[in-house]
Amino acid sequence: MIVFKNVSSLFLLLVLPLSGLWSQGETCNTASVIAAPGTFTADGPSSGNGCYNCSPGTPGGIPAINADWYSYTPSSDGLLSITSCNGGADTRLWVYSGDCNNLTLLASNDDFCDFAPQEPYAAAINNLAVTGGVTLFLEWDDAWDTQGFTFELSLEPLSENLRLDGWPIPFTALPAQQLENGIPIPVNVINQGTMVAVDVQVATEIWDADTNMPIDTFFTDSFSLNAGENKGFLMGPLTGIGNGRYFLLQKLLYQGPDDMSTDNSYQSEVFAITSNEFATDDGNFDGGIGVAGPGVFYLGQFFEMYATDTIRSVRFNITGGNTGDTLVAFIYSYNGFTGSPQDLILESRPQILNASGADWLEIPFNTPLAVEAGEKYFFGLAHHATGAALNLGVTPNIFKPNNGWFALDNPDWVPIEALNSSGGTEYNLAFAIRPVTDLNQVMVEFSVDMREQNIAPDGVWLEVGDLIGPIGAIPLDAQGNGIYSGALPLIPFTDVYYVFSNGFPLTGGDREMVPQECSVPGFLQLRTRLLTTGSTDMQIPKVCFSACTVCQPEPCTDPDFLICDDVEYYNIGDVTPQAPYWDVWSANSDGAIVTNTRASSGNQSLRIDGNLSGLSQDVLLQLDNQASGKFTLTFDLYVPAGKSAYFGLLHQRNPEAYGWDIYLDRQDKGYIYQGSEELASFDFQEDTWMNFNWEIDLENDFNALKLDGNVLWSGQFSLATDINGDVLPNNLALASINFYPFDNLYEFYLDEIYFHKETVQLGDHCFGALSLDDLFGQPFGIPQISAGYSNIDFTTDSGDALNGNDCFTEQSNPWQQTIWFSFMGDGSTYEISALTDPNGPCGIQQSFTGGDAQFAIYQGDCNNLMPVACSENENIALAPSTILETEIGTQYYLILDGTDIYSSLPEGEFCMQVTNIEPTVEATIYVDMGHFIAHGGIISNEGVLIGGSVVDGVLLQMQDNGNGTYSSTIPLPQNKSYDYRFYNGTNEPEKLDFLADCLEPDSLQGRLLAITTNDIELDTVCFEYCFACDSLSSTQNIFAQNSISLSPNPLREKTTISVVSNGIADKGQLRVINSMGQQLIMVPTVQLPYELDCHDLPNGMYWVEYRNENGKISIPLVIGR
Repeated sequence: MIVFKNVSSLFLLLVLPLSGLWSQGETCNTASVIAAPGTFTADGPSSGNGCYNCSPGTPGGIPAINADWYSYTPSSDGLLSITSCNGGADTRLWVYSGDCNNLTLLASNDDFCDFAPQEPYAAAINNLAVTGGVTLFLEWDDAWDTQGFTFELSLEPLSENLRLDGWPIPFTALPAQQLENGIPIPVNVINQGTMVAVDVQVATEIWDADTNMPIDTFFTDSFSLNAGENKGFLMGPLTGIGNGRYFLLQKLLYQGPDDMSTDNSYQSEVFAITSNEFATDDGNFDGGIGVAGPGVFYLGQFFEMYATDTIRSVRFNITGGNTGDTLVAFIYSYNGFTGSPQDLILESRPQILNASGADWLEIPFNTPLAVEAGEKYFFGLAHHATGAALNLGVTPNIFKPNNGWFALDNPDWVPIEALNSSGGTEYNLAFAIRPVTDLNQVMVEFSVDMREQNIAPDGVWLEVGDLIGPIGAIPLDAQGNGIYSGALPLIPFTDVYYVFSNGFPLTGGDREMVPQECSVPGFLQLRTRLLTTGSTDMQIPKVCFSACTVCQPEPCTDPDFLICDDVEYYNIGDVTPQAPYWDVWSANSDGAIVTNTRASSGNQSLRIDGNLSGLSQDVLLQLDNQASGKFTLTFDLYVPAGKSAYFGLLHQRNPEAYGWDIYLDRQDKGYIYQGSEELASFDFQEDTWMNFNWEIDLENDFNALKLDGNVLWSGQFSLATDINGDVLPNNLALASINFYPFDNLYEFYLDEIYFHKETVQLGDHCFGALSLDDLFGQPFGIPQISAGYSNIDFTTDSGDALNGNDCFTEQSNPWQQTIWFSFMGDGSTYEISALTDPNGPCGIQQSFTGGDAQFAIYQGDCNNLMPVACSENENIALAPSTILETEIGTQYYLILDGTDIYSSLPEGEFCMQVTNIEPTVEATIYVDMGHFIAHGGIISNEGVLIGGSVVDGVLLQMQDNGNGTYSSTIPLPQNKSYDYRFYNGTNEPEKLDFLADCLEPDSLQGRLLAITTNDIELDTVCFEYCFACDSLSSTQNIFAQNSISLSPNPLREKTTISVVSNGIADKGQLRVINSMGQQLIMVPTVQLPYELDCHDLPNGMYWVEYRNENGKISIPLVIGR
């Protein structure tokens, strides 16, 4: 029945029993399955005795014996078409629903293809309405033929595609006299889709074009529109406005869920009301007159110009004529004495009418005509008819004031009013005429996404033109990320045909192939894009090269990432139609708005704002209804000062089942709710991009929400409530995230949205360890208790450490149901415990048996773990606890599980408790880089760092204070001494020989710091010096290295030293400074030699500094009694 192109599929069939092979498709029960539309080959109904309508009445009435059977289940509602035209046989077709024991005939056909060149009697069924998911059966019987044939099956999904059609007022000027009877405003709506559209409505707005103020608005009643149907309405009438220039805007107040016609949902134009003499129209017409052809029919009309302007073309709305007729447009001057056309000014090239009644047709002039306000011109058309009569009458849905003129075969003009009968019959032009002017040119910006193209050497271009041919091309500028854009001035209310080109289009550039659904026939026999300009500057949404929409978001390079969205490739506006995973709550909701006002990275983000005029945002990030697995959702969120934000988890959309709700209010405070229960509160910072990380484990019914790496709350995922906050049964589905602005005080932005399917369970491996960082670095003596954890359903595997568990009672099988944690060391000593007591502070519901648990602690990385601690049965509850002296910057991992010996269960709930048991003080250290910079030094891109034992031997970046100084505040255990040194970047430390006198001789880093029991803030010292930079004289230092000496030095038994001048007796200042740069003794004026009393100074290293106006010298002094 089917010809297999896949050889392996054919081989598999050949090894089946022969009875199964030959019975396939010969009866309804063995029907061949059609998985998707396409072209298929049938072997012909020559055996099997499988006909169903064996003695039919119709079609054909001819009995049958055999049949070829197929089944097809449409994927959606739509219109089904099946054709065997040119398939090679005389066929008859039946289509049924139901099942093989109870078939219901839906349609049948015989001899559809009467004019096919090969077999004039093949069957076909077109546009059969079918329902998605309902299986259909196709029967091709042998009433006429038994040979094989091909047939094609296609399905067109149901859709709505509405557009406005026709120009509402096809004139530059309208007579003021007509306002007495009213000027009706027509509109025509077409449903180009395949399904009915309901609740359709059209609005017409009238604006004063000079003041940009609204004047009046008219609405149609709501109506329905069947597929392929069009309806016309007369709105208004327009009355009671004075002379002037006006702007008319018609809008389609309906956009169905599948409507792709947003470009056709509005139309607009400028018109004027004037007091010139026009024949008025009372709306009563008695028909028309026919003018026999062939011949030349001249029709024209006067228009007064209401502004200094330029005429470039004339539009005509064709209400008569035939394909092949020739049309020529012209402009005459106005004879004010006779009121008739006078001299020919401009004449267009001939244009061939390519369809009868071709709607609006624009005919350009080779030379534009400059006009002034108040001038009157005659615009007309010479219609060279091929033979059919041309009817002079009216089209009810287009208003045409009777100021027209008429002539036959030669331009001897007669006012159409002269043809009107005395009985009141009124005739009109067979063409509506509308001059096209520059008005004020508008700037239009075009953008194209070229990410999927290899850019030509001469760049990307925009080519514009009219129906005659290209007008010009401009190069587009690269905006980054594959986007190219450019702007050019265009005439308002003009059709512009355009294409993008990869390379200069006139010298072989690759013009895009615009798909048919978003293109029109344009210049050079190309299908081009079409734009109708308006009265203001425009920014055309960017499109993908050779596509109708934006380029789809680039696929994630990692297949485990399901969403990778940096928001950079969307058009400004609603994101919903631009990506498959962005959605709205209902058809009445609006989506997130793409904006370029701020971004976490790049240029764009998504704005959700309760204060956006005319919008009702209710945004869904669809996560594809995940039912199993482990996931991480991350996104950056920004809340402006004084604003709020909300996002929440949906287990399912219908019926609604809610998970956590997260509120960020206007006082920098956030809250996590489950229904009406507050789970946690947290602080956040306004006017700052924040990163939210949501870890979700559907396998273990667990989730955790982090803000900038800190856990806000963790716990059971499946808890669910309804919209009223009432508890629902647990729900393990992950449907979507809802972002919603409750009122106009809500405003927030989203960026960098990523959704990742994890390959490991969070906490189940070292690589996915749960962070305990928020428990460390806290004040001395205050226990920090985590949220609740559970190792229920966790298992051990090859990723768990094989060593470091030597303290466990059970050694043959130490690991059972392990859960991993991580934390970063900060140099302090902590007591780390697991709390497993059901009566403790954690609210444990299911405890380890007897609270019996154990853990081991490691440092290093997950591929190379080194054990540092092990604990089991450290308290009455048999829970583990240990004391750990951490190292600054060292990553630690803790693995915990229960024990299964002595009939214990190795699973349960618990909390982690961390207590800082080492009292510390804070030391604030400053360094001044001003002298270093002033003498040619350059601050490294890595910044200024501090090293030494004060930071556990690592390099710590110091804070830039903005005035050339840098600082670090470091928590340090009490009553200890530390050494340190400053670095300009990681590779440029202070020189040790410069600092040899700042510290004890055995120090490694050049500076000494002694910590007591109080916080300490050191004086600012100069980089590579032991003193402040301002102590360094800018004048030449006249002191030689040995010009001043101290005796005795070191000072051991005496309490005074002599400061002796070696040849210099000037008076100066004397200071004694300790190794931390603190001044201990200062004598304002001394005459050398001088006896310095040091009895109050304890043992240690000091500096004795002598200075005068000529310079200074510093000498180290050691006191060691």
